[in-house]
This record gives sequence, C-alpha cells and structure tokens, in this order.
Amino acid sequence: MLNLLFWSTALSVKAWGSMFDVNKLISFNVNAPKQLALKVVSVSVFFFSAPLVTANIVGNKSTVSQSDASIMGKAYSLDGKELLYTEFYTQLDDAVWRVQYISNEDKLVADKTINYEYSKIQPSFTIKNYWAKEVSVVELRQNKLKVSHGELQDKTDALDFEMLEKNGLIVDAGFVAFILEHWDEFQQEKVFEYPFVVPSRLSTITMQTQQVRCQQDLLNEEYLMRLQQDASGKEFYSCFRTRAKNALLRLLVSDIFLVFSQGDKKLMRFKGLGNIADQNGKMLKVDIHYTYF
Repeated sequence: MLNLLFWSTALSVKAWGSMFDVNKLISFNVNAPKQLALKVVSVSVFFFSAPLVTANIVGNKSTVSQSDASIMGKAYSLDGKELLYTEFYTQLDDAVWRVQYISNEDKLVADKTINYEYSKIQPSFTIKNYWAKEVSVVELRQNKLKVSHGELQDKTDALDFEMLEKNGLIVDAGFVAFILEHWDEFQQEKVFEYPFVVPSRLSTITMQTQQVRCQQDLLNEEYLMRLQQDASGKEFYSCFRTRAKNALLRLLVSDIFLVFSQGDKKLMRFKGLGNIADQNGKMLKVDIHYTYF
C-alpha cells in the first residue's frame, strides 16, 4: 500500500489589463497607486493529486479499470450534494505516476503524468485539461526548470515557456513530499513559506503552510468519524492549512485544508479550490475524499 498520496498545488492569477504580474501582486503594499482599486483581479489556487490510473479511451469516453488503481479520490461540491468528478491513480513504474480525472458521464476530462526520478519535491509533470483545453508542463533541466503553458496541443515544445532557477522551489505534487520531509517540524507548529511554481503564469508565488487544529467539519465524514483519539489521547489525524502569503491574495482566495492520517501519513481529505477548470474555464471548488486500495 502506498504510504502517501502525492498531490500537487498550482496557482493562477489573471488580471484585467496588463498592469500586474504575480511578482507585483506579491510585493503589493498599501502605498501603491490608486489605480489598483480600479483593476479587477481574479485568483485561482488549486491543488491536484498526482498518482495514476489506466483508462481505455474511445472518442471522449473512458473505461477505467479500478483494479489497476492504487488510490481513488471522489471530488464533491463543497456542500457535498454533487459528485463533480472522480480521480483514479496508478503507479506506472518506480518513479512515474499518472492521474486520470473522470466525469460522471465516464469521460476523461483531464490527464496528468508526474515523474519523481530526479526529485520528489521538484518532479517533472504534464497535465492536460480537456475540459478547459489547456496544458501545463514542468521539466527539470540541470539547475533550472522549464515551465510551459498554453492551449492544448500534441507538440508541447510550441508552448510559451520560462526558465526558472530551481533552488528552493516546490513543484506540483512535490508539496506532499515537502510536508512529509518536515512532518515533525510541522507538529511543532512551525509555519513554512516557500516559492511555488505557477505554470499558468510561467512564474512562482510564495505560499504558507502550517499544521492547524482539526475542526469538526473536517472530520465529520463517515470514514473519519471513528474515534479521533486512542487511549493515550493521541490524535488519529493531522490537519494542515495552506494559503498565499500575500494578504491581498488571501482576501480573494479562501484557505485550503488537508486532512492526513497520523499513523501512515496518508492524505484523506482535501477541501478548497481544486486543480482543474470546467468547460467554462472556471476553477472548481472541491471536497475530495480519498480511498486507498
């Protein structure tokens, strides 16, 4: 059984007009020009899982063999009333995972492959979103990362790209490896800040993550309603909150919460803005429940 679920994080910032880029937003201060108030900024932060499943695609249909999957994630609307899509994860080899996103109509709506061969915190990956018709790619090139993004196409070398210095960066699903690597420090209430790669902006944004007290609404599902403490009082779950460091972005984007099992450190639940957009390009807010096979 896989000991951890590698999930990923991405963030896209879109501004009306060309006044701002991500770095300017991050360095924003209250003394900036007043025309800031005239601009409408929309921010999308999304996390997405990384392991994989095998699917046979016929046209836009997909028949998924669940027996090949190690992990399944059911993504519900935040009110829990609607199943939006299902994620299936399969390990292809020692370093490579794939995740397929399947709609309620059994269609493949997004497909992702991630490679941890050279780094668990800075993996290479490709994600194709058939709903939004876009693709993002991150490749490790010696001491740099080639970050590409654009309209969905077979030849990704034609995409817009940027070369980023890789020192200190966290990429995609490498975030989970980062949490596990610093698990004990998180337990001591340390707050971590790190630059996270944002393929849609060909740039990075500074994020904050810390362990928080598990609120009851994060533990109220049937599979989490088992006794939350053992006889010694040790909690069965650890909860984490991640958000943008910049105060302006935090006003526009709600916090994201994750629930890990304490013993085997598996991701059990993710609640917040997800990693894929729908057919209208709108990022989906999701409550994902994970099952391990």
